Amino acid sequence: MSPNPPPECPPPNLEPPAPVHSFTLPALKRSTDGQFQIGWKYTGSVQIMGYQAEQSKDGGTYTRLNLTNNPNSTGEVVPINPANITVTANGKYRYRVRACRSTANVGWVCGDWAETEIITVTLRPSTPLAPTASYTAASDVTINWSAATYATY
Repeated sequence: MSPNPPPECPPPNLEPPAPVHSFTLPALKRSTDGQFQIGWKYTGSVQIMGYQAEQSKDGGTYTRLNLTNNPNSTGEVVPINPANITVTANGKYRYRVRACRSTANVGWVCGDWAETEIITVTLRPSTPLAPTASYTAASDVTINWSAATYATY
């Protein structure tokens, strides 16, 4: 006697979501404080569960953004749009986003990546502390001040 074969399952719907589009970026694609927001639209016909987003600095490798701000999150798919971004270094940043959905027996299926234009971050230097003056001789004066963060000397 042979075991019963498994019941026939309908094939899962593997149709990936359409790409996101119509990015909303900071004015002039610049930031002087490292904080900005990017947004996008999804108008595909396939129902989605969320998005994946990645960041590249100065043309480097893309790295996944954890848009949930939850340190325990895997960052796999997040249902957030728009995304609040904070960067702490000068550079040229590019972002890419894709819509994702979950299907039975398959897991996550994501659409194609859509990339933003470059956003240039030039952080404003901080204000140095008040200078101090010391007299070393009858006509010699030394003036000292602290270095400002992000300043170029």
